[in-house]
This record gives sequence, C-alpha cells and structure tokens, in this order.
Amino acid sequence: MDSSSKAMSCRFQQEYIRTIPGILKCVQLTLSIIAFGLATAVADEKCDTGKYKRGFGWVSFVAIFGFVQALVCLSLHTLMTTNWTWPRLLEMGFYALLTICFTISGIVAAALHSPHCSYHLIRVAGAAAAFSFFCMVVWAVDFVLQAMNVRVTVTNTRTTTTTTTTTANTDVPQRFEGSPQY
Repeated sequence: MDSSSKAMSCRFQQEYIRTIPGILKCVQLTLSIIAFGLATAVADEKCDTGKYKRGFGWVSFVAIFGFVQALVCLSLHTLMTTNWTWPRLLEMGFYALLTICFTISGIVAAALHSPHCSYHLIRVAGAAAAFSFFCMVVWAVDFVLQAMNVRVTVTNTRTTTTTTTTTANTDVPQRFEGSPQY
C-alpha cells in the first residue's frame, strides 16, 4: 500500500457504538464511574485510621484512569476511520494493564474492612469491590476481543496471493532463470 491510502480521515462513526466493542466501551465508562463514585464515598468517610483513604484512593485512581482510557478509546474509534495495527496493540496493552489494575483494586477494596466503621460504610466498600471486579471482567473481555481482532488483522495483511501464468510455445526453446544460454 502506498502512503496516500493510509491517510487519516476524521468523521463521526455512529455505527461503532452499536458494535460489541462500542457497547463494551460504554459499559466500561459506566462501571468505571460507578466504581469511582463508590470508592470516593468510602474514602471520604471518617473511619479508624488512614488505611481506608489509602486503599480506596488506589481504587479511585484505577477507576478514573479506566474511565479516561475508555473515553479516549471510544472517541478515537468513533472519529478515526483508519485501521492501523500499532494503535490497536497499544490499546490492547492498556486493556491488559487495566485488567490487572482492576483486579488489584477489587482485592484491595474487598480486603479493607474495619470493625470501627459503620455497617453502611462496609456495604459501600463491598459495592466498590464488586464494581471493581465487574470492571475487571469487562476490560478482560475487551482485551480478548481486541487480541482476536489484531490477530485477524495481522494475518490478513500478511496473506498474499501470487498467480503466475505460463504459456508454452513449441517453436521457441524455454529459458529458465539460472540456466545457461546456448
């Protein structure tokens, strides 16, 4: 392909939001903002020590990072019409990173409990842990779908078909490449 066929063009692609990756991005946005709100609610409460603030600060950071990442990816996919491989590989790396981070934040949120906190606060902390794990599942599914998509794209770009046609003429002796001329 020449460089003119790889030119970047921008237009709003409304149909992307109706695809499975587009729906996953919208679900990622929703779950991340819910996890962020719950983690912030828990971190703002006054409890025994600062371990709630530290632990749910991490959950808040991961949730808002996931929200921003999903928002950027959704914006790029709905505006850009190019199908390059390297941004998809970069996006897939972020998906793997966020899957791991949401796993850790879900474990942190589930492990933080204190007998000195109210029952309501413990329930909100449990909800924050649950939404962190929900985010982890959605990011992992998106990672797997993106990996399959990148694999198909790379395979299709490497596959080439070569067709050769030879005609036999009995009057002229055939010359093959590498054979001596007589």
